[in-house]
Amino acid sequence: MSHWLFNSLGNHTAEANQWLHSVFNKLATLQPQLFSRQQDPEEETLTCFESPQPTLTNPRSLDNIDSPDSDLRLVGWEFKIVRSSSNLFADPAIFRQLCQEEALAGWILLEKLDDRRVRFKRLIAMRDLIDTENLPFDPYRSYYGLSSKIVTFLTAIAGILTIALPAFFGYFLVSNLLSKEKIPPQTTSPKTAIESPVDESEESLDTIPPQDFPPFEEEE
Repeated sequence: MSHWLFNSLGNHTAEANQWLHSVFNKLATLQPQLFSRQQDPEEETLTCFESPQPTLTNPRSLDNIDSPDSDLRLVGWEFKIVRSSSNLFADPAIFRQLCQEEALAGWILLEKLDDRRVRFKRLIAMRDLIDTENLPFDPYRSYYGLSSKIVTFLTAIAGILTIALPAFFGYFLVSNLLSKEKIPPQTTSPKTAIESPVDESEESLDTIPPQDFPPFEEEE
């Protein structure tokens, strides 16, 4: 009976773990596809910002092509999108903190796409002006907060614990019940108390109170 219960409990636990593992594998494979589908139309529908280019209609402008005013690093922009795995930017405090942190790296808020995506821009020349070693984050980071991989990993751990803990406690409970059934009941043998016979005469002498007799006088 005990062997059958243990095997049944172990089989159910193994099947549940395999099912949970397959579900998370499917989620992990579908997530990059959904992300790529979202990213393609996103890049197509974003607002275009063209950097002004130096005009070469005047032949004399060729002499000034290397001037600081015509440096592409000063007139060119670079863009990036910071994403979150949840609606993190719906909180105004978190959104303000994100903008303040990105401003340390020279990034300027361009537009908030939704509660999960924010677009920034900065001058290309800021690459050489910003000291990246003193920044507490990567200036080209594209995720804020926990990434989607970490969230998926933590969700998988929580799901495994949800299944493993009840299985463990069930196994512990069944093993305790079976161990109690295997212990034979203790038979209490009647104790025969051997009482030593008590001398009634000694007991009666002990109970006699002391007597006050007159002194004995011998007759002459």
